[in-house]
Amino acid sequence: IMDKKEALELVESFDDNEIKKIPKDLWKDRDFVGLASVINGSVLQFADQSLRNDGSLVAHIATQNGSALRYAGETLRKDRDFAIKCVTLDGLLLRELDTKFKKDKEVIVEAIAQTSAAWWDVDESVREDLKNDPDISGLLPDHFFNDN
Repeated sequence: IMDKKEALELVESFDDNEIKKIPKDLWKDRDFVGLASVINGSVLQFADQSLRNDGSLVAHIATQNGSALRYAGETLRKDRDFAIKCVTLDGLLLRELDTKFKKDKEVIVEAIAQTSAAWWDVDESVREDLKNDPDISGLLPDHFFNDN
């Protein structure tokens, strides 16, 4: 029987063949999944589906390791409230969210309010229109809109 410490050592190897040796019951353990995913965001893919759709757990993990969002459960990846929660914690998480949220004004405003750098992850198809939106332009420095 593998304990959490041994399993975390496998997670730290970043070797999927080693990580796959971790017993299934540990992938149902919320604390283990949280720790493991902060170390190596890609291991969230091995977690039990219920944990991959646990918004508070995945949002916490994502603030430590944004790449983990790619492995969040499908339900969570489509959830607008979850998207807003993520960008409120870290605006740069917009980069890891579903494309539809990169076009969603409310999500974008929350992300940019957190960090103006999130602007560069806004979908280009809406960027031009949003430049003139007072909710957005008021959050960004003027040099973001200069073409040179």
